[in-house]
Amino acid sequence: RAFEASDQHDEAIKTAEQVLQLSKNHAGARTLLAMARWKKSRKDPKAIELLQEVTKKGPVQEAASRYELVDAYSLLGDIYLSQSKMTAAEKAFNSALKLDPKSERALVGNGELFYQAGRYAEALGRFKAAFQVNPKNVHAAVGRAKSKLALEQAKEAKTELLAFAKTSKHPLVGYWLGQAHLALGERDEAEKAYRAAIKNNPTHPDVVYPYVALADLLDARNKRAEAEEILAEATEKLPKSAALYNAKGDVALKAGRIEEAKREFNKALEIEPDNSASRFRLGVAHRRAGEYELAAKRFDEVSAADPEFPGLALERGLLFEDTGNTEQALKMYADALQKAPDDIDLKLRVASTQVISGHPEKALPLLKQIIAKRPRSAEVNHFLGRAKLLVGESPQDALRYLETAVRSDPNQAAYHLYVAWAANESGQPGVAQDAIEKALEIDKNLGDAYWQKGVLLQKQGRTLDALEELEIALQKNPTRYEAYATMARCYVDQSNLAKAEEAWRKAIEGNKWRPEWQFRLGKILMDRGAKDEAAPFLRRAVDLLEERKQTPAWLWNANWLLGEALRNSDPKRALKAYKEFLRLSTSENAYRPDAEKAVEELEERP
Repeated sequence: RAFEASDQHDEAIKTAEQVLQLSKNHAGARTLLAMARWKKSRKDPKAIELLQEVTKKGPVQEAASRYELVDAYSLLGDIYLSQSKMTAAEKAFNSALKLDPKSERALVGNGELFYQAGRYAEALGRFKAAFQVNPKNVHAAVGRAKSKLALEQAKEAKTELLAFAKTSKHPLVGYWLGQAHLALGERDEAEKAYRAAIKNNPTHPDVVYPYVALADLLDARNKRAEAEEILAEATEKLPKSAALYNAKGDVALKAGRIEEAKREFNKALEIEPDNSASRFRLGVAHRRAGEYELAAKRFDEVSAADPEFPGLALERGLLFEDTGNTEQALKMYADALQKAPDDIDLKLRVASTQVISGHPEKALPLLKQIIAKRPRSAEVNHFLGRAKLLVGESPQDALRYLETAVRSDPNQAAYHLYVAWAANESGQPGVAQDAIEKALEIDKNLGDAYWQKGVLLQKQGRTLDALEELEIALQKNPTRYEAYATMARCYVDQSNLAKAEEAWRKAIEGNKWRPEWQFRLGKILMDRGAKDEAAPFLRRAVDLLEERKQTPAWLWNANWLLGEALRNSDPKRALKAYKEFLRLSTSENAYRPDAEKAVEELEERP
């Protein structure tokens, strides 16, 4: 034990093996040997085999004391948790807690499982219990703080971490202290905390987290070169690990740099091929990129290793939603909530992920339930306002919730961004301008803020300036395809229809599910006489709206143009389009006589 405590793993292994030669059923020696082997190499399969000899029925388990069994189950849970085998980890921690409800190691592990599942209040309870058992336990202190951050209790988290940091130089303490500072808008203090964490413990495996957080913060502060230097330093100094590449991939995915994220997650899998967390993240990136077959394959692989992996049911639901399988999507959403159907934190995680992933209509019922329980929560108000905005409800109503969010928490760039978006939609340029400035003050690398700036400038008729901002937006977030749509509108304003057509095509290439984009491109093609090219876009626009039972103001025009495009090539479909045009248009519409003649003619055809 002394050798292992001083990280002399080879000596610890040698001593433990000598003990087992003298006492072949010694449980404590097996657990110590397993720990030493695991710490020496996280890939060593022998560690789990040794622990299973202790925990499974047999002579070793019979010879083990209650506390030896608790140690073995807890270590087994830690190993499974490090491999992202969540169900197996949960089983091991629960077994330890049945034997000793105050096992700090098992309480921390159990808390981490709840945290990763998005059940933050329950996680906080476990971490608090572990901290009461041992106030020096780093992971209990960190778990308590990060749970409070997730529950929008940043001031408390910061106070606790500042106190704990006086006696602990563990990089996770510095990392989460930086996160707490960041949540409170204290960016200089966050940078200091990350740098201190790196300086105090530069070779610890967990120092990867302050490294990546520091690079992300520097990037947000428009210090891209320095950020790249920090990441290069981390890559050079730290051993290659899945954690490093996963952390870098998470940052890229959050910023919309999907291809970069996929590269990082693939690198993580090269190092740890069985890491379910890396595989799950890669599946999410594939789904975000519209690579649905690859996403399904990755999720199936995760499910084969752990059917209850946190977030898997939700992501599968989103994948089914993306591919039009609504029935299966609803089943997956129900499965996501099955473990704790009344847990508000879990409901918020499901709803917020649905909003972020482009399915706000599914999130609205949940968010309306959650706001009744947490009316003052900045996060809940933000996502409810965001969902209302994205489903096309009154932008003024959405703005009310979004402004409540920024009043409660003015330190989130995304919160200001959506205030700008709603203000742009509701014709409040002053509010939009102010919100954009605040978003960019917090995060100068927020591509979507440049997009909204472009939207604002386009609405003001400053199309040249708008196009400059939109170029920046796409450099920073290549998947914000709406920026191409705004570019197209700028080019239409400039009467540059060739450029507008090109921009609409790029927008649709990125997202083919936006009916208005299909219509706008189809209209440009019709205006230049390309009926055959226009027909598929116009037809898709009309069909999507019919599926969704939506009737935007331009739908009459889409049906008129679709009838004209298909009149000779598909008269049956053209007839339907003309009839829809007549139903939707007013008697004053100039095209009505032509449409009536077309209907009469087409109905007479055999």
